[in-house]
Amino acid sequence: MKKIWEKTKAYICWAHGKPYYLGSKTFHYGLQLLMACFFLAGWWWLLNHTALSPTDSLRHRLFFKKAAVAGKTYQQGDYVTFDVEHPLEKGKVISIIKRVACIEGDTLTIRDREYYCNGKYLGLAKEKNIKGQPTNPWKEEGQIGKGWAFVIGDSPDSYDSRYYGPISLDRIKEQLWAIW
Repeated sequence: MKKIWEKTKAYICWAHGKPYYLGSKTFHYGLQLLMACFFLAGWWWLLNHTALSPTDSLRHRLFFKKAAVAGKTYQQGDYVTFDVEHPLEKGKVISIIKRVACIEGDTLTIRDREYYCNGKYLGLAKEKNIKGQPTNPWKEEGQIGKGWAFVIGDSPDSYDSRYYGPISLDRIKEQLWAIW
């Protein structure tokens, strides 16, 4: 067994043509550098493929994300990101995460500020936002058109389609899947 170990513990460095041993400092430094590269590459991938919801607008907070594909159809319950001009952010355009609630062909109905998709309750549009300012809820009901979706958050204070109406699917930047 000792002879086998003696024959296999050395390897040739192809860059220098010298033998290096598994117990040598050079081997350990190289291994540490390789591990650091894998760690940094994994960290970069994780940062570029996950999204964190900064508000309690949704019941999930951490998402895996993938760039939106042109012409893709979304289903009820899918999470998406898109840009919107937010009134509480002084009209600044921000990227937000919402859940698709009504899709092409679904029927949106509104009764006393309550929103329903195909008869299923979605939420109530508030008269005032969390800063006490009056809101202007979306008032058009009927069938959701081709290429449009009604999106909503899980919080009663969510700024969503109850206030700005359905969004064009072309505005969707990413599709997300809840992790936690």
